[in-house]
Amino acid sequence: MIEDRDYVAKQLSEHFAADRISMEELERRLDLVYNAPTSQALSAITADLPPIVNLPAARSGRGEVVQRIKATLRNVERGGPMDVPSLLEIRATLGNLELDLRDASFGPFTEIAIRSVLGNVEITLPLGVRIENDGEGILGSFGSHVAPGAMPMVGTAPIVRLTGRCILGNVEVRSAITTSTGR
Repeated sequence: MIEDRDYVAKQLSEHFAADRISMEELERRLDLVYNAPTSQALSAITADLPPIVNLPAARSGRGEVVQRIKATLRNVERGGPMDVPSLLEIRATLGNLELDLRDASFGPFTEIAIRSVLGNVEITLPLGVRIENDGEGILGSFGSHVAPGAMPMVGTAPIVRLTGRCILGNVEVRSAITTSTGR
């Protein structure tokens, strides 16, 4: 029954991360999960919600390629060489997501849309990208850190714009030169 509770709680968190239910609804349903006396009662908690479909990449309404990375009730670490799409959506709900993009390739403009609720997001960007932080923290922190002199001039480098919101959590974006490894 414990595995069933964890599975239903994970489903609810994913619905919340996808904006299908509100924070209040998530809390209400999680309370039901941990007080459900039977497996049938657990099934009823999510019966009215649509099935969860996790597609690694899709197209937005504007036609751009979108990649989604989620950490819901777990720890997710990604890194290595990759082509970053024009829109990268990051979701951390009661989880931790570490994304190392030092070896990634960027187009001229990339938006990283971050939503963190009771979660932690850490992103390391390579040297040579211009970071614009338009994110906000609500009872949390949404910050970007670039060493003095490390930000390239406007028009000379790819732009990475950070957008989104962090609620009761932490979002920290650093350029590679400011990491503790010195890389």
